[in-house]
Amino acid sequence: MTRPLQVDSFLPADYLAEALRADVVRGLTASPKELPPKWFYDERGSVLFEEITRLPEYYPTRAEREILRARATEVAARTGAATLVELGSGSAEKTRLLLTALTGPGRGGRPATLRRYLPVDVSESALLESGTALVQEYPGLVVRPVLADFTHQLGVLPDLLPPDGPRLTAFLGGTIGNLEPAPRAEFLAELRAATDPGDWLLLGTDLVKDPAVLVPAYDDAAGVTAEFNRNVLRVINRELRADFDVDAFEHVARWDTAQEWIEMRLRSTRAQQVTIADLDLSVTFGAGEEMRTEVSAKFRTGSGPSWPPPDSPSNNGGPTRPPGSLSPSPARSEPGAARSEPEGRAVRPTGRAVPARRAARSRPRAPLGQMPVGARRRSRSGSPAARPVGCGTRNSAERAPLVGEDAGMPTLSQRLVDRGEPAVRAQLAHPTVQGIARGDLDPGVFRVWLEQDYLFLLDYVRVFTRLAWQAPDQHLGELVDLAYVTWHDELSLHRGMAAEFGADLVGAVKGPECTAYTEFLLTAAEEYGRGLAALLPCMWGYSMLGRLLAEREPSEPRYARWVAAYADPDFALLGLRCAEMLDDAYRSGLVDEASATAAFDEALKHEMAFWDVRVDG
Repeated sequence: MTRPLQVDSFLPADYLAEALRADVVRGLTASPKELPPKWFYDERGSVLFEEITRLPEYYPTRAEREILRARATEVAARTGAATLVELGSGSAEKTRLLLTALTGPGRGGRPATLRRYLPVDVSESALLESGTALVQEYPGLVVRPVLADFTHQLGVLPDLLPPDGPRLTAFLGGTIGNLEPAPRAEFLAELRAATDPGDWLLLGTDLVKDPAVLVPAYDDAAGVTAEFNRNVLRVINRELRADFDVDAFEHVARWDTAQEWIEMRLRSTRAQQVTIADLDLSVTFGAGEEMRTEVSAKFRTGSGPSWPPPDSPSNNGGPTRPPGSLSPSPARSEPGAARSEPEGRAVRPTGRAVPARRAARSRPRAPLGQMPVGARRRSRSGSPAARPVGCGTRNSAERAPLVGEDAGMPTLSQRLVDRGEPAVRAQLAHPTVQGIARGDLDPGVFRVWLEQDYLFLLDYVRVFTRLAWQAPDQHLGELVDLAYVTWHDELSLHRGMAAEFGADLVGAVKGPECTAYTEFLLTAAEEYGRGLAALLPCMWGYSMLGRLLAEREPSEPRYARWVAAYADPDFALLGLRCAEMLDDAYRSGLVDEASATAAFDEALKHEMAFWDVRVDG
């Protein structure tokens, strides 16, 4: 008799329910509205997706299966994998092609190498169903299901894997394309950190092709994808007692030429109000208003997701793309089809991986009040920071010490904060800041500020990623996470306010103040410790300024909302994280105090000068 499978569970019992609540609050209060695609997949949604994979228009599943059928034996020979890890395994249907190649005799009598298979998924029922079948199909193979969310629990895997040979992670189906650039970078960095030298990643990505082929794959003539898209509303209705009129939303699929991705949206066919009873939330949709439910990025040969450079501390000394990487020629889903199909690629060394368009499981984030800036964080030690750095106190005796501060011996970051506090307070006297505080600032001035600050933040994300390449392993994830928060949350705030103020975020051009500041930060970030010191005036300074402005209670609701975002304690925690990393860099000898102080002082000057563009513009 076969022994029942034992599932290693790393998810709390209420994990999915809480994740859904958090995603719905965040997504429906954002502007523009959005919902992550993972909530398509209840039982009905899974059946609909299986039907999609059989549609004539939907080529990715067929194309990837053909690639695996043609190349699985080569993958087995190249990797010699003792363990196969599959993230977001689902039914593991296509994975059987790899399992057969890895457990059977190879070319020239090569012995089988695979000993174990670790499917990773958030659905326990899917793990048990597929795992039970695989134990029967592959006698002698150890199947060890892992109930976990691979988007932020990759760290649990190394402890489950004995060091008895190379590991191959299958990240299939183009799921990497469901992640936007910043969360994609965060995921890949965490993947790298969970990997040992000599491990392999098999990555499936879809390639850019004619929109006449792409769009029908996501908008089929039979309307199955449309039903699949609307299913997210049915899930929310059932699980959170909402009253979405599902028939009042129509399916939209379009190709974004600039981003090179497909977007799926739901368009409200009339003005309507939706109530989500379990969240005590009411949401208004205008006639024609669209809510994004999925992106599916497509890549070009040679420009797919890449890993840290060889000299990065996070690279474990391995090559970025080694000799022998598997890059099969693009397959065709049908003979003679004039298009490129998903590319199969094995990149070594790397870590773990995922399934098809089956839900990029975005990290659950608790809403930040009603504003999407920042994220609720705990310090690396695990203890909450009750009063973050520079939170508007008037003297050092009133503030809480920074992490790692000894009695009577302020850390470097606190010395810089104390040094810079008068300069931040001086910004309150600037005419633009005074207008925000009173609530009577000319909207045209704020519109110019909004456009310039949006352009600034795009480069701000690049500063974080530049620092991440140089970061010690323990801070790599922190910096990638800060890039994610800026890209996803803070820029979302700006996009929402742009609609209210008529700002043109796409057509805006950097002014001289914005150019000077971003060029300084990008140059400073070429040196790890100096770059962190240069970031501190913006991260800590805006938090302090937001708190000082909140005390004045701006009367204009739009300005009050902007102030509340930067006054939120969760935003202040981001500055605390930057300060902790700077102090670690100083203690490790990665920056000296003179260099850090010079960078900090220069950034403070740019902070004040940046307000002038709002007046001069």
